[in-house]
Amino acid sequence: MRLDSLRGYLLEEALAFLLRASGYELLTRAEDDPVELVAKANGLNVRGRGADHQADVLGQLAWTPAFSRPLRLFVEAKYRRNPIGVEEMRQAVGILQDLNSRYSRRDSGGPLVRRYSYRYAIFSTSGFSRPAADYALAHELSIVDLRVGAFHPMVEAIRLLASDVNSAMPDGRRPGIVSSVALRATLRTLLGTNTVELEPDWPERWDSPSTQEGLAVQTLLRIPEQSRGNLAEDDILPLVQACTPLAHWIAHEQPIVVGAPEAPFFLAMRPDSWTDFVAYVRQHGDHGVHAEAHIQGDRVLVSLRPQEGPGAYALRFSLPYEVEQYILGGDNTSRRLRELKRAALAHVTASVRDRGQDRLVRLYYVPRPETSW
Repeated sequence: MRLDSLRGYLLEEALAFLLRASGYELLTRAEDDPVELVAKANGLNVRGRGADHQADVLGQLAWTPAFSRPLRLFVEAKYRRNPIGVEEMRQAVGILQDLNSRYSRRDSGGPLVRRYSYRYAIFSTSGFSRPAADYALAHELSIVDLRVGAFHPMVEAIRLLASDVNSAMPDGRRPGIVSSVALRATLRTLLGTNTVELEPDWPERWDSPSTQEGLAVQTLLRIPEQSRGNLAEDDILPLVQACTPLAHWIAHEQPIVVGAPEAPFFLAMRPDSWTDFVAYVRQHGDHGVHAEAHIQGDRVLVSLRPQEGPGAYALRFSLPYEVEQYILGGDNTSRRLRELKRAALAHVTASVRDRGQDRLVRLYYVPRPETSW
C-alpha cells in the first residue's frame, strides 16, 4: 500500500474516533441502517436521490434537536499536499443536496418523509484555497484545516507512525495487498469505534496481548480470508501491535475536546489532563471559565480555566485563521479580543464522553475582575 494512501486510511479512522468523542454514533456497516446505507467495493455508501455516495466517515448525532430530523454528518478526509480547491466544494454541495433530497415511504401507502438531515464536513491536511473557503461558508459546509492547532500533533503522529504500520504489512513479502477491511477493523477495535462487539478470545499459541489487542486479533480472525487480502494468520498479531501505538496516541496521549461557540466555527481544545477535565465536569457540570489570550507571532493562543478552582484543569486552543487575521489586522487588538469574547466565547458547548456515556457541558465565560479579557 502506498504510504500516502495508508496515511489517508489512518486519518479517516482518527477522525471517526474524534466524531465518537464529540457526541456522534458511528455508522460503519450497511447493517446499521439497511434502508439508507449500502456496502460497495469502495466502502460504505449513503443512498441519495440520484446516486449512492461513499462516506469516509459517517456519524449520527446521539440526540435529535426538537422539531427536527436526526442529524447525520458526512465526513470527507483529504490527506493531500495541495490545498483543496473550489471544485471539490462544488462536488460536496452536490452530494449534500442529493442526500437531503432522498425520500422514502414510512410504510406502504404512507406519506413521503425525509428520514435524516445530512451535514457535510471536509477535513484537510493541506488547507483550503481562499475561493474554496468562501464557497464552503456560503453553502454551509464545514471545513477543517488540520495543519494548525490541536489537530497538528495528530496529523504528525499519523505521518510518522504510518511507516511502522506499513512495515508490519506483508506487501513486500508476497504478491497482493493487505485489504483496507483488515486495516480498518484493526484500528476501529483498538480505538473502540468498532460497532461489532466481541469478547476477548485469541489463539493460545500467541502470548496474551492486552485486551484491546486481543479483541483486534479476534476481529481479524473472523474476517473471511478473501476479505483480508494477503494478510495471513501469522501476520495478524504484528499488524495489530504496529497499530497499537498510534491508537494509544490518538485516544490517550493527545485527546481533543471539540467546542461549539456562538460563532460559525468550532474550537479544537486540548486539555492539559483529560482525566482532570472529565472529573471536574462530572462534579460541576456546566460552569464558568476564565479566558487568557496570548499572542505569539501571528497566532492567538487561548486557554480556558474554571472560575472555581482555576488550577483544576486547562483547555488550550488556537483560533481559526480568519479570526486571528481579524484580531491581529487592526490597531486595537485588545478591543477586538473583547469583541470576540462577547460574540463567540460567551458560551462554548462541548460533548464529553465519560464512563461510556455522552454528556453535554456548557462553559460560560466569566471575565476576571482585574482585566478586560
